[in-house]
Amino acid sequence: MYKIFFDNIQKLNVPVNIKNLIIEFVNNIGIDRIDGVALQGGYAREIFNEDSDIDLVFYFENKEKGQYVKKGYSNYEGKIFEIKHLYGDKIDSKKWKDKQKYVYINETVILYDRNMELIKIIDNARMNKKE
Repeated sequence: MYKIFFDNIQKLNVPVNIKNLIIEFVNNIGIDRIDGVALQGGYAREIFNEDSDIDLVFYFENKEKGQYVKKGYSNYEGKIFEIKHLYGDKIDSKKWKDKQKYVYINETVILYDRNMELIKIIDNARMNKKE
């Protein structure tokens, strides 16, 4: 599972030092503690500068599993990370507001998805023909 995460990081079109920071940050949490991780924001859109923060979304099957990962802003090695959580047992992406749907569908890069649940949540946010 770590190899998939590492390979997906290497595919990003961002500076090597940012790739390394993301890898270190996730390693410090422990890939075995998370069920998924995605990149959002400027680095996901490939529109960034040296002041851009790193926006990560951590997916957990349930809220209890996420208790070990602090949400919010964190300074790691001089770079600001914004950490968000998604909990599989508490999410209905069909009920998201349009802006949130747009961000997850168009501006989110999945780096790791242990059981393919994160991609299902994002796919569920897409409008069907009836909508």
